[in-house]
Amino acid sequence: MNARSMTSYTISIVMLVLGGILVIAPGTTTILICRIIGIAMLAGAITSIFFSTREKDAPLFKGAALSGGAIAGIVGVFFLIRPDFVVSIIPFAVGIAIFINGVINVMQAMEIGRAGGDHVIHLIIGIATAALGILIFTNPFGTLTLTLRVIGIVLVADALTNIFTTRTYYTQI
Repeated sequence: MNARSMTSYTISIVMLVLGGILVIAPGTTTILICRIIGIAMLAGAITSIFFSTREKDAPLFKGAALSGGAIAGIVGVFFLIRPDFVVSIIPFAVGIAIFINGVINVMQAMEIGRAGGDHVIHLIIGIATAALGILIFTNPFGTLTLTLRVIGIVLVADALTNIFTTRTYYTQI
């Protein structure tokens, strides 16, 4: 297992736990949710930075992972310090992140296809993930509790599909 797949798995597990919490208890105080997201982002940042420093074969990935880890760490600290502001932008931020993740899944599916692997299911998953990100971003649900529950469901689904796609991607590419 290389640094890229380990980072992807770690982020997916954090997303799975966070999504499960949002599905089970969306009425939890929003400040607590922000702090959980902040801690999750810090965990992802630390993992990304740690494993990228061990990466020897991909200097471009190493730089991107270090930069991304540093940015995620800064954002995670902000979530911990200013949760009141963060609450107001949760649907926007999570929707954008899920959309970007869907686009990355589509790109990985195309690489799996170019390598001769079965990429159709991964392509469908990527497109569906991007569409769900747009749905959350537009926030048609009205109440914060319902929006958080939908975000939780999408995070759980996205985490599971990331694990599936990462496993396929790094075994076939």
